[in-house]
Amino acid sequence: MKRKLFCEISPFTYRLSMEKEILKRHVQDMLRNTRFARERTDESLPVVVYRHNSLIRRRLGNVNMQLQENKATNLALAVKHIDGLRIHPGETFSVWKLIGRTTKRKGYKEGLTIAKGKPSQGIGGGMCQLSNLFHWLVLHSELTITEHHHHDGLDLFPDFGRQIPFGTGTSISYNYIDYRFRNDTQNTYQFRLWTDEEYLCGELRASKQQPHTFHIHADNEFFSRENGVVFRNGEVYRDIIDRTSGKRLESQLIRTNHARVMYEKEEIIRQLLSKVFDGIREKENSPNGYHHDSDRNIYYLKQILEIDPLCEAAWYQLYCEYLYDKHDHQKTLEVLENVYSFDPHGKRILSKLACHYTYADKQHDKAEEFINQLLTYHANDPEVQRLVATISTYNCRHGLGSLEIIPHKN
Repeated sequence: MKRKLFCEISPFTYRLSMEKEILKRHVQDMLRNTRFARERTDESLPVVVYRHNSLIRRRLGNVNMQLQENKATNLALAVKHIDGLRIHPGETFSVWKLIGRTTKRKGYKEGLTIAKGKPSQGIGGGMCQLSNLFHWLVLHSELTITEHHHHDGLDLFPDFGRQIPFGTGTSISYNYIDYRFRNDTQNTYQFRLWTDEEYLCGELRASKQQPHTFHIHADNEFFSRENGVVFRNGEVYRDIIDRTSGKRLESQLIRTNHARVMYEKEEIIRQLLSKVFDGIREKENSPNGYHHDSDRNIYYLKQILEIDPLCEAAWYQLYCEYLYDKHDHQKTLEVLENVYSFDPHGKRILSKLACHYTYADKQHDKAEEFINQLLTYHANDPEVQRLVATISTYNCRHGLGSLEIIPHKN
């Protein structure tokens, strides 16, 4: 049996270990003589480097929404300690040096926290959303990140109103898990922060224009199944662009994601299907005959079928993409045969194969084969009976002869 760490023995030893780390960080900061940013002013610097609004109340799986309400209170308290902060050349920014310990006495409430890779709750919970905002703003600047922690290896919640790439978040815990950056430029920067009824709002400002702009984007995103476990994969890049010419000077890989999905697969399927059908609705509602991105849809649909090979909405839409948009009968047939290999008795797949061989590939013998399978397993189903009658009528009208139906017991 593996020996427990001291912090794992009991809640008391866990708390004791935390206090040791907190004290250790205080001592380290004193010994290093780091110059931390402290000056705050209501006067805004002239240049807006980047601004972002982050939705406060998000649906996060089965998390109690009261924790989200409490988070709104916590964020409103915290931003008051940082709004107007200026970071001069040579200074270091630290979340915890400015906010301090979040306690009930200061007005903080129980909010959402992450403990041991699972949702939990604690006084002052929700501060990660604030550090996420700082990180997103700083990624669009010339500032140097010196300390940054992730909820490593975990995708804890399904996307809901996500505006920034997965993997650009942060993890903080007073005070030994911090978010820090240093101003190595000759420019002075400033945070302006506030909350309203819906959003945590932030601006990164500067005394003068930066020579570069930055574009953060995700690439090669996909879900995979490994030994029965679903993972979220992808890469996050930071493009550095010359402000004058608009030319991309460099593309930096800043994050590679391989995160275990901690929520139900149905939520993954829901968010991927929404991406597919949102694109289709755009096509249907466009007065200019907008053509939806079939390649993108196929990419998402294949991911769904990697997670759940029998997801009917996915395989049927993939079938339609290949048949009607790509006009690729071979790929269309591969989709149907793959589903059939997982569900050889399914009414929907047998019906679709019978129709495909009747109307698309016009292989009379193959159509008969699947019609007979339908009648073997679903002889009394009215939909099956109507389908058989419709195909029989079609064959007679086109001189294909009558169907050779093998007698089946009811």
